[in-house]
Amino acid sequence: MIRRGPDPAANNHRARITGILMKSHAAALILLALITAAVFARAVRYEFISWDDPEYVYENPHVRDGLNWAGIKWLITEQPFERDHPLRAWHPLTGFSHMLDCQLFGLNPAGHHAVNIIFHVINALLLYAVIASLTGRRWAAWVIAALFALHPLRVESVAWVAERKDVLSGCFGLLTLWAYVHYTRRPAIARYLLVWSLLALGLMTKPMLVTWPALLILLDYWPLRRVRIFQPHPALAGENAGTTAQPPHRTHAIGWLILEKLPLLALSFASAISTYFFQFSTRSTAAGHLLPLTQSLANAIVSCVRYLGKTFWPSDLGLLYPHPYLPGGEPWAAWQIVGAAALLLIVTALCLWQARRRAYLIVGWLWYLGTLVPVLGIAQAGSQAMADRFTYLPAIGIAVMLVFAAREIITTAQHRRRAQTVSAALTAIVLITCAALSFHQTGFWKNSITVFSHAIDVAPNAVVMHKKLGDRHWRKWMELSNPADSQPPDPDRAEPHFDRALARYAEAVRRAPIVPDYRTNLSVMLISAGQTDRAIRHLHAALNHLPPGSTSHARIIDNLANALARTDRIDQAIETLEQALQLDTPAQHLRAADQMLRTARRKMDRDIAQLQTQLNDQPDNIPIMSDLAALFVKRGQSRRAIDLYQQITVLHPTNAEAHYRLGTLLDAQHQFDAAVESMATAAQLQPGAPAPLNAAAWSLATRPDRTAQHAQRALDLAQSACDIINHQTPGYLDTLAAAHAAAGNFADARRIAQRAADLAAAQGEIKLARRIRYHLAQFNQRKSIQRRPANQ
Repeated sequence: MIRRGPDPAANNHRARITGILMKSHAAALILLALITAAVFARAVRYEFISWDDPEYVYENPHVRDGLNWAGIKWLITEQPFERDHPLRAWHPLTGFSHMLDCQLFGLNPAGHHAVNIIFHVINALLLYAVIASLTGRRWAAWVIAALFALHPLRVESVAWVAERKDVLSGCFGLLTLWAYVHYTRRPAIARYLLVWSLLALGLMTKPMLVTWPALLILLDYWPLRRVRIFQPHPALAGENAGTTAQPPHRTHAIGWLILEKLPLLALSFASAISTYFFQFSTRSTAAGHLLPLTQSLANAIVSCVRYLGKTFWPSDLGLLYPHPYLPGGEPWAAWQIVGAAALLLIVTALCLWQARRRAYLIVGWLWYLGTLVPVLGIAQAGSQAMADRFTYLPAIGIAVMLVFAAREIITTAQHRRRAQTVSAALTAIVLITCAALSFHQTGFWKNSITVFSHAIDVAPNAVVMHKKLGDRHWRKWMELSNPADSQPPDPDRAEPHFDRALARYAEAVRRAPIVPDYRTNLSVMLISAGQTDRAIRHLHAALNHLPPGSTSHARIIDNLANALARTDRIDQAIETLEQALQLDTPAQHLRAADQMLRTARRKMDRDIAQLQTQLNDQPDNIPIMSDLAALFVKRGQSRRAIDLYQQITVLHPTNAEAHYRLGTLLDAQHQFDAAVESMATAAQLQPGAPAPLNAAAWSLATRPDRTAQHAQRALDLAQSACDIINHQTPGYLDTLAAAHAAAGNFADARRIAQRAADLAAAQGEIKLARRIRYHLAQFNQRKSIQRRPANQ
C-alpha cells in the first residue's frame, strides 16, 4: 500500500481558514478597544472631583510638580508614615504614575482621565490574552473581556482619577497571570522571577492583589490542570471545558504547588501586614476599629450578595453606599444576613458538587470571593459598606462562570447552529446594554457636584456625600464671591451655592448628629448666614463628641469663642478659651485669641467704669445712661442694660428710643409680653416709625408659645410697618412673611419671602438675603419660624 503525503491543497485551505480566523480575532479586539474607549471617552472633558483627587493629585505638593527625586523619595520612604495623609497604604507606583501625569499634562484633568481610559482598554486586551492563553478559546475570552470592559461597575474605576490604582493594579495583576501561564508551560527561574516581579509591582500600586497567589493555585486546578489529585473530569479536556489544545501540563502534588507559591505568598503577606500597619497607624481605619468583628462580618456577607445583584442588575450605582453600622447607616436585619449567608453557601456547595464536571464554576466562584476578601471591610477603612470599584478584578470570576456555562450549553445543544445564533444575539444585547449603561453612568462624573448629587439620589443616607457636596458648594461660593483674578464678584451665581451648602451640612447633621465635623461645618455656614445662636448650639453639641485636647477640639473651641464674642458674650468666650488652654490643647492661636478678647474686655471695663463715674455725678443724664446701657449690652450684661433703660423710661416716659431698646432686650430674654408692650409704646410715641412695629411683629410671630391671636396681631403690625416703607425694605418684608406663616398663609409667606430675598440681594445685603432664603426654605416645607424656649 502506498502511503500518501500531506495534501497540499488541504494544507493551504487550513492555512487560509486560520488566517481568516486570526484576522477576525484581531478585528474583534480592535473593535473591543474602540468601543471601550468610546464608552468612557467623554470623561476626558470632565473635571477632577473633590474627593481624594486633591490629596492624590492637584493639592499634593509632592505630586503636582511632576517627576522629581524629592517626590519619589517621599512616595517610597515618607508618605505611608504621614498620619493624616489619605494615601493610606504603601503604593508608590500609583503615586509615581500621578507624578508622571503631572509632568506630561500639568493639572489639566483631561490627560489624567485619558490615562485611566487607556489603562482600562489595555486591561481588557490583557484579559483576553490571559483567558485565551489559559483555555485556547478565543471567542469565549473575547466575550469575557467585553463583559469586563463594558460593565457599568467599571465606571468608578475609570472615571475617577484617584482610582488610578484600580486600573494600574489590574494591569499588573493580569500581566502576572499571563506570565504565570507561560511559566507553567516551560518552567524556568527567569520566567518565575518575571511572575514574582509583576506581582510585586502590582502590590506597589494597590494591595488588592494580596490573594493573587491563591488565584494561581485555583488556575493550577483549572484550566491549567497541574494538580495531580482531584483532576477535572476527562470530558472537560475537550469542548466543554474550553481547555487549551496544547499538550497537558505536567501535574504536581498540591503540596508542591503551594511550595511553588511561597515566594509569592511572602510578597502578599508583607503587603498585607504593611497595609494593615499603615492603616492602623492613620485615621483611615479609625471608624472600623470601633466596629465589633460580628458587624464587619455581617456586612461582608451581605456585600458579597449585593455585588452579585449589581453585577446582574446594575442599577442605582453610586459613589458611596453607607456602612450599616456607622453614623447614618441602617443596620442589616437578621433575615438579610442569614439569607445572604445561605445563598453564598448554596452557590458554593453547588460549585463544589460540580467541581470535577464543570471546574470553571468553582474556579470562577472562588476567583470572585477570594479576590473580594481584601476589600470586604473586615478591618474597616472608610465609611463605605461596599464600592463599585472593588469589583474591578473580582467580577472577572463571575464572567468566567457565565461565559463557559453558556459555551457548554451551546456545544451540547441538539441544534447547535441555532443555539449559537441565539447565544450571539443575546451576547450582543447584553454587551450593547452594558455599553449604554456605562456611557450613561459616566455622565454623572462630570464634576464634584454632579457625582455627589447622584450619590445622594442613590443613597440619601450617605452622610459623607451630604458633607462632601456641602464642601463643594461652599468652595464654589467662595470662588464666585472672591474671584482669584481681576473679575468682579458674582453674587447672583454665588449665593445659590451658599444656600445649597447650608442645606447639605444641615442634612448631614440631621442624619449623623454625633459626628463633630458635620456640626462644625454647619456652624461656620450659620455664622456666615447671621444665625450665630444656632451655630453656638451646634458647636456646643460637637464638643460633646470630641476628646478634650485634640486638634479638632481646639478648632471647635476657636469657632465657639468667636461666635460668642460676636454675640456680645465675651465673658463666656474667654471662659471657653481658658478651659481649652488648661487641657494643653495643641493650638497656639487659642492663646492669641484669649489675649485679644481679654484686651477688648479690659477696654470695655474701663469705658464702663468711666461712664459710671460720670453717671454718679449726673444721675439723671439720659445720654450717659444710654451709652452705658449700650456698653452693658456689648459686655453681655443684658440685665444691667435693661435696668438702665427702665430707669430712662421712668425719667423720660416719652423717650421712644429707650422703650424700643428695652423691648428688644426683653424679647431676647424671652419676656415676650413685656417686650411687645415696650415696642408698642415706642410705636405710639413715634407714629411714623416702622422699626418698633416690625420688632413687635417679629416677637409675636416667632415666640415659642405663639397663639392664633399672637399671629393675627403680628400680621397686622407687620403689614403696618411695610405700608410705612412702601414694601421696599427686605427685613420688614421678611417679618411680614414670618407673620403670614404663623397665621398659616404659606403661599403668601413664600411669595413675600421670595421678594424680600430678591430685594436684599439687589441692595447688596448678602447676609440678610441668606437669612431670608433660609426662612423661605422653611415656608416651602410649610413650617413657620418659632424660636426655641428659653430653657433649650
